Amino acid sequence: MANYVSGAAIPRVVLRDFKKMKLRIHKDLYKQKQVATILSAYDSQIENNQKRIKLLEQMAENLYKEWFVRFRFPGYETAEFEGGVPKGWEIKKLKEFITFYRGKSYSSADIASGDYVLLSMNNIRPWGGYIRDDSRVFGGVFKDYQLIHKGDLIMSITDMTQDRRIIGYVGIMDEERNDCVISTHLMKVVSKYNNYFLYGMFNFSLSRSVSEYATGANVLGLTDKILKEIKAIVPSDELICKYGKQVAPIWETIFHLKDEIANLTTQRDLLLPRLMSGKINI
Repeated sequence: MANYVSGAAIPRVVLRDFKKMKLRIHKDLYKQKQVATILSAYDSQIENNQKRIKLLEQMAENLYKEWFVRFRFPGYETAEFEGGVPKGWEIKKLKEFITFYRGKSYSSADIASGDYVLLSMNNIRPWGGYIRDDSRVFGGVFKDYQLIHKGDLIMSITDMTQDRRIIGYVGIMDEERNDCVISTHLMKVVSKYNNYFLYGMFNFSLSRSVSEYATGANVLGLTDKILKEIKAIVPSDELICKYGKQVAPIWETIFHLKDEIANLTTQRDLLLPRLMSGKINI
């Protein structure tokens, strides 16, 4: 299809050219159905895993809100409150417990080729979460703190959606790899606190208000200077640690299911042309 693309500013395929495209299709309807049956088994498993991930994410969100928004945490029945906040909890500026590391600024030459993957705001899901996308390679120089590993927390500080669905939201890197570098559109969030707790703090409580600090006309942006001054309610270290242990199995299952989806997708995409070309007998 790429061979039929025209237009500089907005690449497109016109209907006339679209109709000229040729495809290999089994003439036998029975074989078509056999191919579809084989591939749909992969699609069904992928869809099932996606539904399980959604349920697990909802479990983690519900637990966070129950403990840290509704204040129904373990032992809340006997807890004392001061000013509407449990005793022992603190209101802190983000700079007091988080260090923000900005991603790598790059040129077109840096992404022409390379051995690394450049992560951008496209790797942050609307309203929070990590999206696997390794389509952009990177060959420039970067700092060690700009390299992302499994379990790291990253935040989008750039957004092109006017309803601010990405900026200020975070995702947890869920791939076991050592070749991912964050771009200037992202920040690495580092703290002594558990990243599962911080994920909940931002996406389920703080990010909506954080996004309102973004400025810009067509492209919204956040600075670390603004982020550092934002305040958040921080529970006791003991409760944060307890929450992290509670949701760790949930997140490990999510990571596993995402790996399975990636493997199933690769297998399906490799199988399709072989089935269609007849290289694999049905």
